[in-house]
Amino acid sequence: MPVPPVVDDLLAARGYINPLTAMLMLKRWPVAGRHLVLTAASSSCASLLGQWALAMGARSVSGIIRSPQHRARRNRPGSIRSSIPTGR
Repeated sequence: MPVPPVVDDLLAARGYINPLTAMLMLKRWPVAGRHLVLTAASSSCASLLGQWALAMGARSVSGIIRSPQHRARRNRPGSIRSSIPTGR
């Protein structure tokens, strides 16, 4: 997939691999009618998983985060609102 030169390679890779990973996981493990708990809940991939899982019929999506400072990321559009810090 062509990427404009102004887009950093790391950003370009993340823009492709995160959505692909999320979609493949949801196809492999159907979520309709289920409650989900996602680790690394403040990550881009978890955000996609959470949004798409709800759109695919998941009953709820909660997340586990590494530390309370990651809670601030919950304010981003599409982020997982319910999170549990592990205290690391």
